[in-house]
Amino acid sequence: SMTSTGMQQVKPRIDTAVPTLKVMRLQKPELHIPAAGTLEDKSVLSSAMCLPDSFGVIHIGETFTAYLGALNVSKTLPVSRLTVSAQLQTPSQRWHLKSSLDSGNSNGGVDVPPEAGIDAVVSHVLEEPGQHILRVEVGYGSADGQKTLRKFYRFQVSVPLIINASTYKSGESACFVSLDVQNNGAETKGGCFIAFGLSFPNYSHNDRNQVV
Repeated sequence: SMTSTGMQQVKPRIDTAVPTLKVMRLQKPELHIPAAGTLEDKSVLSSAMCLPDSFGVIHIGETFTAYLGALNVSKTLPVSRLTVSAQLQTPSQRWHLKSSLDSGNSNGGVDVPPEAGIDAVVSHVLEEPGQHILRVEVGYGSADGQKTLRKFYRFQVSVPLIINASTYKSGESACFVSLDVQNNGAETKGGCFIAFGLSFPNYSHNDRNQVV
């Protein structure tokens, strides 16, 4: 008779689905923006909200807010050990974006049944001009072990106003200051010119160190 001695034990193959990632920027006034890390107990996955599919124009000082959704579009197979994390790469450093999915990620992921999903909202205040990269990583289990899906979303952050100042001296006791203010927005270009004078009637060379 045949024995199992020396035979390698074969683990049963477990079929799992591959998740689908959806990333969108949330903007006012088209949509009420909930606090980062929560969707206020109402999943965007089950609603018919219309969200912008591009990041659009973004300026310094704005809070960049994005929706992350990992969907199981399979009708029969689950997604096992699903994790979703996001980082924001700025010109000087990389930031981890906290979300309500962090606890599940730290525990090795969550199992998602067919036609379901997990989602979260992440946000970060933009403080630097230049190119930014939203890096989203999705991990999921498979018969061959844990697999990873990464996607990168690049966008530019600009300065909303460009201000150029010039100073013109007029004699020993007066000067004129001009400010050229330009609206740097892509949708509404424009600007204005401001000029004003400063005088110091009692100014003398001996007072030079007292004038700020």
